[in-house]
Amino acid sequence: MMKMTYRTMNWEKHLLNAIETQGFENCNYYQTENPLKFAYDRFMSEKGWQVKREGMEKALNDWLSGLALNVAFNNHEILTLGKEWGEINETPSESREDYFLNHWFNNLTATLINLWKKEGLLA
Repeated sequence: MMKMTYRTMNWEKHLLNAIETQGFENCNYYQTENPLKFAYDRFMSEKGWQVKREGMEKALNDWLSGLALNVAFNNHEILTLGKEWGEINETPSESREDYFLNHWFNNLTATLINLWKKEGLLA
């Protein structure tokens, strides 16, 4: 399991706001009562084969980096969030920016796995 090195509240809020159910009304996993369950069921429907082959973290990282959810994806937006969240300062070094950018999807993956565990969707 990946370690979370950042404050989780902002990461969780970002992921929860990124879950969109519109356009999935005809899918067997569609439901609006619990967005985390919807995201989990959608993920397993789309990437269950990869979970079996390569594991949950790899499959989820691929799913998120493929923009299955409406998460930030361009460098400017990611760095702006990092500054707003206090994860990086207003004038970070280039190496600090690179580190934050390179770990963006890993941190989202770890956060979503933790959310699913809290929700009882994962053991």
